[in-house]
Amino acid sequence: MLEEVVNTSNSLGELFKENDYEFINTLESNIDDIHVKISEQKNKRKQVIELFNSSNKNNEKNYNDVNSVNLYDSNEILQIINSNIKSLYSIEIKLNDLCQTFTDSYVSNFFKHHSDSAFDSIKERISNYSNELAEFNKTFNENNSKIDKFLAGNSHFIKDSVANLQNTINNMENSENLVAQSETHTDNPYLIVSEQDKKVFLPYKASEIADYLSQYPTSYSNFEDVIEKEFIISLDYYTKNPIMTRFRETYALIRDREAKSVLEALKYSFDLMFRDDLNPAIIAACKTQQQLEDYLYCLEHKNLEDFKHFKIQFHVAPLATKI
Repeated sequence: MLEEVVNTSNSLGELFKENDYEFINTLESNIDDIHVKISEQKNKRKQVIELFNSSNKNNEKNYNDVNSVNLYDSNEILQIINSNIKSLYSIEIKLNDLCQTFTDSYVSNFFKHHSDSAFDSIKERISNYSNELAEFNKTFNENNSKIDKFLAGNSHFIKDSVANLQNTINNMENSENLVAQSETHTDNPYLIVSEQDKKVFLPYKASEIADYLSQYPTSYSNFEDVIEKEFIISLDYYTKNPIMTRFRETYALIRDREAKSVLEALKYSFDLMFRDDLNPAIIAACKTQQQLEDYLYCLEHKNLEDFKHFKIQFHVAPLATKI
């Protein structure tokens, strides 16, 4: 049965028109492009701040100097940049949500044998997004022209701009890392599947927790908050529908952590979703595809003691142990 399903490319080609199929197949490149644009906008924001600070430092004794960077102009450009960044994040969220909805619908369609109408809403969202993206690109390009014009017209104020900017970036990154690392925390090398607590405790590195705090400072308050939200999962999530959970976790591993294409993630997910001997929590604990491949190799050769990436413990409920 699996062989009839896994030819994902052909299946999608039958469900979607050429333009929609091309859109799905290039989802990851669209998201990558957004990441690049966000990084560029943040870099330009730092340049604007550096320009204004350098101008005012050089002219601090002559506030009427007509050559200084205008505060009003600086604020206006910063608002434009912030608007660009906000819009880019909004589009990224919509793309990721669309990607998740698509995979959910595709798998549900396979299991429940729904008609092609299950994808009508996705097709509509693709159309709406395409229109929204065209409008955004128009506004974004106009805004970017204003930003570049402002930077080019005032670039003479910065001395050693590259070095100054890099120092600023390094200082900010070091500051963020120091804040994140200020709470002493050690790595957790254990995957614990506990029937007693009805929870799964995923392994993590302290550096991972620091990254969460650095990248999402408004979402987490401290190390323990990150661990509670991201690395302690209800056992029911893995046991209620293990086939679907294996699919989801494999897809997340290949698509998100490995940053591979939607089609690659779908194919690999279908390959593993029916592996009854593969606990879905194992997939969730793997940081890379290679780790998962190593576990599968050890599993198939009945040498799980050779698996070294993390330690696996199953805490069985007392009643089950007695039986």
